[in-house]
This record gives sequence, C-alpha cells and structure tokens, in this order.
Amino acid sequence: MKALRAGIAIAWPGGRLGDICAAIGAVGRDAGYGIRTDFGGHGIGHAMHEDPHIPNIRRPGRGPRLVPGLVLAIEP
Repeated sequence: MKALRAGIAIAWPGGRLGDICAAIGAVGRDAGYGIRTDFGGHGIGHAMHEDPHIPNIRRPGRGPRLVPGLVLAIEP
C-alpha cells in the first residue's frame, strides 16, 4: 500500500513516467523486497491494458511526460 501511495503522490501533470516507477521501487527496496520488473501498471483507454507500461523500477526524470487526461493503473 505504501508503494501505491508513493506512486500516486508523485503522479502530477508535467512529471515523468519514470518518477512514478522510481517512487514505487524506492518503497519496495527500502522495505527489503525484490522488485519484479516484468509486472507493473499500464495505461487505460479504449482497452483495459494500453501503453504506457509502468514498470516498478526506473530512473526518475525519464520517460513520457504526464499530461492531464492520461489515465493510468498504478499497480506495484
């Protein structure tokens, strides 16, 4: 739940997708968990699972910019 909250807290227009991923990964690492990179969140649009993929680890400040109207399923 902490990782989910951390990802949501940093998901603001103008930020980057990597910021969400980094926040999720940091909470998991700090708690002593291994991080699965093949699972994660995704975009939602006309279909349930769309781009962008949201891995649970990435460097902050990278990836697409977050824009108003982008709908994401953040799934740490």
